[in-house]
Amino acid sequence: KCSDDLTIAKKEFLAVELATDINIDKNTLWYNKILLEGNPTHSSCETISLNSFVRSVRVFVSYLNKYNIIDLNWKNETELEEIKSNLKFIFLELWNVIQSKWPKLFNSNNNNNIIQGNIGVSSLNKYIIMQMKGLESNSYSIEEFNSLVKKWIVNLNVDETPWLKGNEFSIFSSESGCNIIAKNLLNLYEN
Repeated sequence: KCSDDLTIAKKEFLAVELATDINIDKNTLWYNKILLEGNPTHSSCETISLNSFVRSVRVFVSYLNKYNIIDLNWKNETELEEIKSNLKFIFLELWNVIQSKWPKLFNSNNNNNIIQGNIGVSSLNKYIIMQMKGLESNSYSIEEFNSLVKKWIVNLNVDETPWLKGNEFSIFSSESGCNIIAKNLLNLYEN
């Protein structure tokens, strides 16, 4: 049990570290998007709370570990920094592909969509995890994984319309709603 608690704590720690790192990195599309305390409001530039981000990314980290893409067993600060760096690279590559797929959702003043909010982050993470569950191998390099992710996003037969506020995906706000969106995305995937 103690080992499981430690693993959960490590996933949570890595998710928080990722959130704080990308939130202050001006070179990412996550710069100032994660509200570190409280919840985003209509007037704030942040799109997701730290709590929502961590809850979703923690599960993503779990699957990255399960498929041997990142390791949760670091022995020293150097290994930890490498894991954090790899996680950031994987996460930002995923979101660069998402941005390439639906560029209109990332225009500087575009505050009329849900892609970087809880609904978008959670459902896209769940979609990637659903794709991972269908993989034949249980071990992938970061490069192999990023290549798969690119295919999984690029080959989605859906434009940005469902991601706009007031449209199809925005009516879901619960965990089960994000599962429905992820399943919809899986059905819209064309190999």
